[in-house]
Amino acid sequence: MGNALLLSAVKDRHPVVLADDILPFDNLRLHEIEAYWRAFYDSASSFALSRSQLRSICCRVATGDSSSQNSTSRVSEYADNVFELFADPSTQRRWQQPQPGTRTQQNQPFQSSSDSVVAIDALEFFSAIAFIGAFPVDEKIDLLFDSWDMSEDGALDLDEFTISLKSTLSGLAKILQPDASPEKGEGDMEDEAAMNAEIAGLLAKLDKHSPPSDSSTVVGTQLDDALDIREGEMAN
Repeated sequence: MGNALLLSAVKDRHPVVLADDILPFDNLRLHEIEAYWRAFYDSASSFALSRSQLRSICCRVATGDSSSQNSTSRVSEYADNVFELFADPSTQRRWQQPQPGTRTQQNQPFQSSSDSVVAIDALEFFSAIAFIGAFPVDEKIDLLFDSWDMSEDGALDLDEFTISLKSTLSGLAKILQPDASPEKGEGDMEDEAAMNAEIAGLLAKLDKHSPPSDSSTVVGTQLDDALDIREGEMAN
Protein backbone atom coordinates (compact mmCIF):
# COMPACT_ATOMS: atom_id res chain seq x y z
CA MET A 1 0.00 0.00 0.00
CA GLY A 2 2.82 2.40 0.83
CA ASN A 3 4.40 2.19 -2.63
CA ALA A 4 1.02 2.76 -4.28
CA LEU A 5 0.43 5.85 -2.14
CA LEU A 6 3.83 7.34 -2.91
CA LEU A 7 3.63 6.59 -6.65
CA SER A 8 0.21 8.22 -6.81
CA ALA A 9 1.43 11.25 -4.86
CA VAL A 10 4.34 12.04 -7.16
CA LYS A 11 2.62 11.62 -10.54
CA ASP A 12 2.96 14.86 -12.51
CA ARG A 13 0.11 14.66 -14.97
CA HIS A 14 -2.06 17.61 -14.03
CA PRO A 15 -1.43 21.37 -14.34
CA VAL A 16 -1.49 23.16 -11.00
CA VAL A 17 -0.47 26.61 -9.77
CA LEU A 18 0.40 28.03 -6.37
CA ALA A 19 -2.28 29.94 -4.49
CA ASP A 20 -1.54 33.68 -4.41
CA ASP A 21 -1.29 33.84 -0.62
CA ILE A 22 1.57 31.32 -0.47
CA LEU A 23 3.72 33.18 -3.03
CA PRO A 24 5.63 35.26 -0.40
CA PHE A 25 6.83 31.93 1.03
CA ASP A 26 7.83 30.42 -2.33
CA ASN A 27 11.46 29.59 -3.16
CA LEU A 28 12.78 30.02 0.37
CA ARG A 29 16.30 28.74 0.99
CA LEU A 30 17.13 25.92 3.36
CA HIS A 31 18.48 28.19 6.10
CA GLU A 32 15.30 30.29 5.91
CA ILE A 33 13.09 27.23 6.36
CA GLU A 34 15.26 26.16 9.29
CA ALA A 35 14.82 29.63 10.79
CA TYR A 36 11.05 29.18 10.66
CA TRP A 37 11.38 25.83 12.43
CA ARG A 38 13.64 27.34 15.12
CA ALA A 39 11.21 30.19 15.74
CA PHE A 40 8.36 27.70 15.99
CA TYR A 41 10.14 25.35 18.40
CA ASP A 42 11.19 28.28 20.59
CA SER A 43 7.58 29.22 21.29
CA ALA A 44 5.46 26.15 20.53
CA SER A 45 3.51 24.17 23.08
CA SER A 46 1.59 22.17 20.47
CA PHE A 47 1.21 21.89 16.71
CA ALA A 48 -1.83 24.18 16.79
CA LEU A 49 -0.51 27.46 15.38
CA SER A 50 -2.51 30.60 16.13
CA ARG A 51 -2.64 33.69 13.95
CA SER A 52 -0.60 35.73 16.44
CA GLN A 53 2.02 32.97 16.72
CA LEU A 54 2.36 32.80 12.94
CA ARG A 55 2.75 36.57 12.75
CA SER A 56 5.42 36.47 15.45
CA ILE A 57 7.33 33.65 13.73
CA CYS A 58 7.24 35.35 10.32
CA CYS A 59 8.34 38.72 11.74
CA ARG A 60 11.14 37.11 13.74
CA VAL A 61 12.48 35.33 10.65
CA ALA A 62 12.17 38.47 8.51
CA THR A 63 13.99 40.71 10.99
CA GLY A 64 16.74 38.12 11.38
CA ASP A 65 17.30 37.88 7.62
CA SER A 66 19.53 40.74 6.49
CA SER A 67 18.53 40.14 2.85
CA SER A 68 14.83 40.71 3.57
CA GLN A 69 13.46 44.05 2.39
CA ASN A 70 9.96 43.58 3.79
CA SER A 71 8.61 45.79 6.57
CA THR A 72 7.09 44.26 9.68
CA SER A 73 3.62 45.40 8.63
CA ARG A 74 4.01 43.75 5.23
CA VAL A 75 5.26 40.53 6.82
CA SER A 76 2.29 40.53 9.21
CA GLU A 77 -0.01 40.94 6.23
CA TYR A 78 1.64 37.97 4.51
CA ALA A 79 1.22 35.92 7.69
CA ASP A 80 -2.47 36.84 8.00
CA ASN A 81 -3.13 35.94 4.38
CA VAL A 82 -1.42 32.57 4.57
CA PHE A 83 -3.19 31.83 7.86
CA GLU A 84 -6.52 32.38 6.10
CA LEU A 85 -5.38 30.09 3.28
CA PHE A 86 -4.63 27.22 5.64
CA ALA A 87 -7.65 27.91 7.86
CA ASP A 88 -10.18 27.99 5.02
CA PRO A 89 -11.79 24.52 4.82
CA SER A 90 -12.62 25.05 1.13
CA THR A 91 -8.92 24.98 0.19
CA GLN A 92 -8.83 21.29 1.02
CA ARG A 93 -12.44 20.49 0.14
CA ARG A 94 -11.78 21.49 -3.47
CA TRP A 95 -9.83 18.22 -3.81
CA GLN A 96 -12.45 16.10 -2.07
CA GLN A 97 -15.01 14.38 -4.26
CA PRO A 98 -17.99 12.70 -2.54
CA GLN A 99 -17.92 8.97 -3.11
CA PRO A 100 -21.13 6.94 -3.52
CA GLY A 101 -22.22 5.44 -0.23
CA THR A 102 -19.86 7.56 1.88
CA ARG A 103 -20.92 9.96 4.60
CA THR A 104 -19.80 13.58 4.47
CA GLN A 105 -17.18 14.27 7.13
CA GLN A 106 -18.65 16.56 9.76
CA ASN A 107 -15.65 17.39 11.91
CA GLN A 108 -13.06 19.90 10.71
CA PRO A 109 -9.72 20.02 12.59
CA PHE A 110 -9.09 23.21 14.57
CA GLN A 111 -12.54 24.56 13.64
CA SER A 112 -15.09 25.74 16.19
CA SER A 113 -18.83 25.39 15.89
CA SER A 114 -19.03 29.04 14.81
CA ASP A 115 -16.70 28.34 11.84
CA SER A 116 -14.10 30.65 13.40
CA VAL A 117 -10.75 28.92 13.04
CA VAL A 118 -8.43 29.88 15.89
CA ALA A 119 -5.43 27.77 14.85
CA ILE A 120 -3.97 25.90 11.91
CA ASP A 121 -1.86 22.76 11.72
CA ALA A 122 1.71 24.01 12.00
CA LEU A 123 3.09 20.92 10.28
CA GLU A 124 0.90 21.51 7.23
CA PHE A 125 2.35 25.00 6.85
CA PHE A 126 6.00 24.12 7.49
CA SER A 127 6.03 20.99 5.33
CA ALA A 128 4.30 22.87 2.51
CA ILE A 129 6.79 25.76 2.43
CA ALA A 130 9.63 23.25 2.68
CA PHE A 131 8.51 21.40 -0.44
CA ILE A 132 8.27 24.59 -2.51
CA GLY A 133 11.63 25.82 -1.21
CA ALA A 134 14.60 26.56 -3.47
CA PHE A 135 16.79 23.62 -2.50
CA PRO A 136 17.14 19.99 -3.64
CA VAL A 137 14.42 17.43 -3.02
CA ASP A 138 16.69 15.16 -0.98
CA GLU A 139 17.38 18.04 1.44
CA LYS A 140 13.65 18.70 1.69
CA ILE A 141 13.03 15.07 2.60
CA ASP A 142 15.87 15.15 5.14
CA LEU A 143 14.41 18.29 6.72
CA LEU A 144 10.93 16.80 7.03
CA PHE A 145 12.31 13.51 8.33
CA ASP A 146 14.42 15.21 11.01
CA SER A 147 11.47 17.35 12.05
CA TRP A 148 9.34 14.29 12.69
CA ASP A 149 12.01 12.10 14.29
CA MET A 150 10.95 13.25 17.75
CA SER A 151 12.47 10.27 19.49
CA GLU A 152 15.87 11.09 17.96
CA ASP A 153 16.42 7.41 17.09
CA GLY A 154 17.00 7.89 13.36
CA ALA A 155 13.70 6.26 12.41
CA LEU A 156 10.03 7.14 12.18
CA ASP A 157 7.48 4.91 13.85
CA LEU A 158 4.18 4.23 12.09
CA ASP A 159 2.31 7.07 13.79
CA GLU A 160 5.04 9.62 13.09
CA PHE A 161 5.28 8.59 9.44
CA THR A 162 1.54 8.54 8.86
CA ILE A 163 0.98 11.93 10.48
CA SER A 164 3.95 13.38 8.60
CA LEU A 165 2.74 12.17 5.22
CA LYS A 166 -0.81 13.29 5.92
CA SER A 167 0.32 16.77 7.00
CA THR A 168 2.48 17.11 3.89
CA LEU A 169 -0.30 16.06 1.52
CA SER A 170 -2.85 18.24 3.33
CA GLY A 171 -0.52 21.23 3.24
CA LEU A 172 0.23 20.80 -0.46
CA ALA A 173 -3.47 20.36 -1.21
CA LYS A 174 -4.11 23.77 0.37
CA ILE A 175 -1.39 25.72 -1.45
CA LEU A 176 -1.87 24.09 -4.86
CA GLN A 177 -4.87 24.73 -7.02
CA PRO A 178 -5.89 23.40 -10.44
CA ASP A 179 -4.76 25.60 -13.31
CA ALA A 180 -7.91 27.41 -14.36
CA SER A 181 -6.59 28.63 -17.72
CA PRO A 182 -9.42 29.55 -20.15
CA GLU A 183 -8.11 27.32 -22.93
CA LYS A 184 -8.76 24.19 -20.88
CA GLY A 185 -10.50 21.52 -22.95
CA GLU A 186 -12.69 18.55 -22.14
CA GLY A 187 -9.66 16.31 -21.69
CA ASP A 188 -8.15 18.75 -19.21
CA MET A 189 -11.38 18.82 -17.22
CA GLU A 190 -11.33 15.03 -17.04
CA ASP A 191 -7.70 15.13 -15.88
CA GLU A 192 -8.60 17.68 -13.18
CA ALA A 193 -11.47 15.50 -11.96
CA ALA A 194 -9.13 12.51 -11.85
CA MET A 195 -6.57 14.53 -9.87
CA ASN A 196 -9.23 15.67 -7.41
CA ALA A 197 -10.38 12.10 -6.86
CA GLU A 198 -6.79 10.86 -6.55
CA ILE A 199 -5.85 13.36 -3.84
CA ALA A 200 -9.15 12.78 -2.03
CA GLY A 201 -8.42 9.06 -2.07
CA LEU A 202 -4.95 9.57 -0.62
CA LEU A 203 -6.27 11.71 2.22
CA ALA A 204 -9.07 9.23 2.91
CA LYS A 205 -6.59 6.33 3.13
CA LEU A 206 -4.41 8.28 5.52
CA ASP A 207 -7.43 9.17 7.66
CA LYS A 208 -8.37 5.49 7.78
CA HIS A 209 -4.94 4.44 9.02
CA SER A 210 -4.40 7.30 11.48
CA PRO A 211 -7.27 7.68 13.97
CA PRO A 212 -7.09 11.29 15.25
CA SER A 213 -7.38 10.28 18.89
CA ASP A 214 -4.46 7.86 18.70
CA SER A 215 -2.20 10.06 16.58
CA SER A 216 -2.73 13.24 18.55
CA THR A 217 -1.98 11.38 21.77
CA VAL A 218 1.27 9.97 20.42
CA VAL A 219 2.48 13.30 19.08
CA GLY A 220 1.30 15.22 22.12
CA THR A 221 3.25 13.04 24.53
CA GLN A 222 6.43 13.41 22.46
CA LEU A 223 6.31 17.13 21.72
CA ASP A 224 7.65 18.52 24.98
CA ASP A 225 10.76 16.32 24.86
CA ALA A 226 11.21 17.05 21.17
CA LEU A 227 11.09 20.80 21.70
CA ASP A 228 13.80 20.60 24.35
CA ILE A 229 15.99 18.45 22.10
CA ARG A 230 15.50 20.69 19.04
CA GLU A 231 16.25 23.82 21.03
CA GLY A 232 19.58 22.39 22.11
CA GLU A 233 20.47 21.16 18.62
CA MET A 234 19.57 24.36 16.81
CA ALA A 235 21.52 26.47 19.29
CA ASN A 236 24.74 24.62 18.36
